[in-house]
Formats: sequence, C-alpha cells, structure tokens
Amino acid sequence: MHLDDRQTLTVSLEDHLVESLQPLCSFLPNDLSEELIACLDSAKSKRRERAAPTIPYDLLSSISKWSRTEGGRAALQAHDPPLDVHAYDMIALLAGTRTAPDRKFPTFVPESEDREEERKRAINDRKAITTLLNAALSVAGAGFAAWYAAGQVRWRDEWRALLGLAVAAIVAIAEGVLYVIWDSRKSSKRTRRRLRIASAATREKKNEDEPLATAEAQNEDLPMDNSVRKRQPFEAARLDTDC
Repeated sequence: MHLDDRQTLTVSLEDHLVESLQPLCSFLPNDLSEELIACLDSAKSKRRERAAPTIPYDLLSSISKWSRTEGGRAALQAHDPPLDVHAYDMIALLAGTRTAPDRKFPTFVPESEDREEERKRAINDRKAITTLLNAALSVAGAGFAAWYAAGQVRWRDEWRALLGLAVAAIVAIAEGVLYVIWDSRKSSKRTRRRLRIASAATREKKNEDEPLATAEAQNEDLPMDNSVRKRQPFEAARLDTDC
C-alpha cells in the first residue's frame, strides 16, 4: 500500500463506533478533538443525504495510541462513567466497519467467449507447429543416423541411402500416426464440450417450459363452470330422447 493511499484510507463510521467516540470529544488533545468533531458533524450531514459516513483510518489509529498512554488511561478512568480502555484498541474500533465504502471500484468485465476461443486456437496452433517441427527433426535425425551407421560398417553408398530413406519413412509413418491420434483426441474433446453445452442449454429451456406446462395442467384440472354443469344433463337427456 502506498503512503498516499494509507493517508487517505477511510473506514465506515458505524453507529456503535459513534457511541464509543462521542464521549472523547471533551478531553482528547486539541488536534484530535477538532478532527473528531469535524468528522462526526460530517457524518451527520452524510446520513441526512443517505450517503455512507466515513472516518479516516489514521484518526482511529491516533485515538487508539492516545488511549494507551498514561494521560489517556487517566482521562478515560476519570470520565463519568469510566470508559473501558480496551474499547479503544484498533481491533475494537474496526470491528464491524467496512474499508473505503465511499469509493467506486471498477466493475469486473469478463472476457468474451470469442476472445477465449481465439486464445485457445492460438495455443493449439503453436502446439501443432511445435509437433510438426519435432516430427520433421525426428525423421531427419533418424535417417541421418541410419545413413551414418551404415557407413561405419562399410556399406556402399546406394545401400546407405536406401537404409536412411527406409528408416526415415518408418519414423515419418509413426509420427503421422501419433499426430492423427493426438488430433482425433483433441477433436473428440471439442465435440464432448459442445455436446455438454448443448445439453445444458436444453435442460435450461426444459426447466423454463415446465412451469408453463404445469400451469396449463392446473388450468385443465380446474372445476367446470356452473353453466357447463347445467348444460350437461340437458344434453344427456336429449341424446336419450333421440335414441
């Protein structure tokens, strides 16, 4: 914390803190008393404006230090009624307060899904390029190692070249298979993630539709109107007559 921030740091002036500090205005040292009176008066006006009253942290710290001096203890004991010295420790003074309630902190704006997807895509592209470079180096290194080893056993140049190409082809096929497996696993992860998102959206939509269906079912179960009830016996009698 910077020095300027510490000097301007404030805490909320709660009601219990006002009750503890109000009796001190009459016997505090002049500088502390004037600052405390000004702070309490400002708190009253802020409450009328429905704003959060505050008190400087340094003022509370100074009052706490003064209460631990010999003169401060004597003044607290001489008050009628006597005041508890421990009530002016920093822990007691800061209990229930909030730090800087009048400051406006910036709202947290999460990154958009597009930026997240773009960042993941860039990471995956770098991984793919690194994988391809490693595969190319592996193929070239294996082919050169086979060519060099064949030269140590006095093979002819054409056989050395054929052996190096064969080993390079085998390593290239193996690297290709490993890359296909890695890419398929990555694709399956993306597919599973999309399916989870789609299923979650479906469940949410279903939960939203359930109250409407329940309300419609309740409306269907409501008792019929009296006019409908009266009409039913007449309709039944007419059917019997027709028969």
